[in-house]
Amino acid sequence: MGLNSQASTLVLAIGIILTSCGGGGGNEDKASSGTTEPPSAIENSCTTILAELFADLLTETNTIRQQNGARPLSFSYRLGRAAQAHAQNMATENYFSHRSSNGSTLADRITRVNYDYSTAGENIAAGYDSAASVVTAWFNSPGHKENLLNTTYTDIGFGLHFDSRSTYGNYWVQNFGHADSLASHDERAYIPDEGDCSIGDNIASNYTAVLNNVIVADVAPLSSSHHHQPVSTMEPTLGLGVLFAALGFSCSRKKV
Repeated sequence: MGLNSQASTLVLAIGIILTSCGGGGGNEDKASSGTTEPPSAIENSCTTILAELFADLLTETNTIRQQNGARPLSFSYRLGRAAQAHAQNMATENYFSHRSSNGSTLADRITRVNYDYSTAGENIAAGYDSAASVVTAWFNSPGHKENLLNTTYTDIGFGLHFDSRSTYGNYWVQNFGHADSLASHDERAYIPDEGDCSIGDNIASNYTAVLNNVIVADVAPLSSSHHHQPVSTMEPTLGLGVLFAALGFSCSRKKV
């Protein structure tokens, strides 16, 4: 899909921690299919920028965690696959929820990619234009902050997808987990194939790809070109405000 542009509204969504690991739901989208092996190379501007952006998201997340006494997290390829699938599904189907368009839950999505977990959580957001702005918004929302600083988590994966036909343009997903097996603890970022990669021009303009795949990032955060009246609420309903947040809930999968 490549690089696109759309004026976007800022939205921050529910922070979720799994406490009751119900199943259900089918396949979500192309980002959830394929092998569990990482791509052999990042060959073009969209995927290269996305790789650097995910590295920035990890840095922003771990900086906040370390400043608040929590250990840093490592990339999980499998959590990243699940996160990217959900981001792409939200953008292309134009909805905003922890429950996928086919009814699948976070537990379904991470189980589908064979992430064997004891605890997992998810933050989602829409409309933000930089790694710094979305992580800061999550940190400033109590439910999302609980996920960001949870000391049980060891792994993290990110998803981002843009669709010009959607309400908010950019859709972000941050998946957390603690793997029960070494096989699930794979320290690689998941990057989708070029055909499934899509980011907005407001994000792409902060990054310059060069031939050796090194990215130079402009650290100054961008602002959205549209703003509704600011609203800060912990009610689980989407209003017209800049921020939407809801209380997270907790669930651990226990083995007998």
